[in-house]
Amino acid sequence: MARPRKENAIDIKGRAMEIAMDMLSTSPDRLSLLELARRIGCSAPALYAYFNGRDDLLEQLRARAYADLIAQYLEKMDDGAQNPLTRLHRAGLAMVDFAEDRPALYRLIFAPEHDIPEPKIDLNASLLAAISHELAALDCTNQTIRGSVHQLARLMWFTVHGAIMCALDRQLIGPANQRWAQARETVVSCVDMLDLRCAVTPTAQKSSHVIPHIAPFQQSGRASA
Repeated sequence: MARPRKENAIDIKGRAMEIAMDMLSTSPDRLSLLELARRIGCSAPALYAYFNGRDDLLEQLRARAYADLIAQYLEKMDDGAQNPLTRLHRAGLAMVDFAEDRPALYRLIFAPEHDIPEPKIDLNASLLAAISHELAALDCTNQTIRGSVHQLARLMWFTVHGAIMCALDRQLIGPANQRWAQARETVVSCVDMLDLRCAVTPTAQKSSHVIPHIAPFQQSGRASA
């Protein structure tokens, strides 16, 4: 009876995703299916059962990273806080935490340096929907802030995302800990601005705790197993 091949006992796709995520942070230029196969201890053709090529691998990594980011975002937003401003504050800080802890994956989601297909959904729009949901619970009428809920959501997301990218690209003054502190201060400032201008409606305290569904990342190529 033939002895089972070693690669049959390996979770090839799981190991490939794990190692590839690590390589994105440490040695992205060396990321290839051939190098992954060498590190996993399997044959290169075995990887093609799960990935069409390097671009498909990156696309699946992007989908996994996006799912992790949204899970962290929703965990902070839906942690029992009834005030929508508190939820926005915690969710914004969760975005900064993710970018600081996993910078290569944050870039892969929102600012990929790799030539990979665009996702079928607008990632920014998906997050904007969640922010808009919280802002809709605030009564900003007759206040000096002008614009629709969607405009305010864009203002908040673009400001926070911009601060994150400035921290990543070292466009803020100081060492890393100071740059990320400035990014977090940006989140606080955005929420404080809303807190000064808007009031939480009585019904919002009770009803706005339901977080809207955020559309999952949809790949344009091979479906992720």
